[in-house]
Amino acid sequence: MPNQARQPESDGLTQKGLTDLCQRFERGTLAAGEISHRLHMAVIAYLLLTSDEAHAIQRIVAGLRALDRLGLPALLPGKRYNETITSFWITMACRYLTLRVHHTDPARATQAVVERFGDAPDLVYEYYSRNRLHSWDARARWIEPDRRVLPGARDDEARCGP
Repeated sequence: MPNQARQPESDGLTQKGLTDLCQRFERGTLAAGEISHRLHMAVIAYLLLTSDEAHAIQRIVAGLRALDRLGLPALLPGKRYNETITSFWITMACRYLTLRVHHTDPARATQAVVERFGDAPDLVYEYYSRNRLHSWDARARWIEPDRRVLPGARDDEARCGP
């Protein structure tokens, strides 16, 4: 039987499934057909919830850079690794988890993030112009949005991890 691509569906996220997904993400063993914005959001949320925030961010960035080096499809169509896009989605997931999600179960909290952001990859363009977001500067380092201020951008109290 051929290896079927597995997509994280909002009603099928389990602790075991998310742990497996994150391990495959970090090992770089995801199939090209699995990589999607929904998967990206599931990995971000679950790692933020199950690791301390700094370690989770390191794991997310390392996994994305590894996928990029393997030439697997980027998480936004046609784009390579972009530090600003990655940081944007980490920030959005973290803020949402901190302010809106009240589940203690990491799988349910991850599901809430995927339901909120999984089908909204273009949300980033409400905060950034395309030229700014896809500049070399934005790919290399975090740059501030040029359209809207990020929610909770001045709130340094928010933490996502345990």
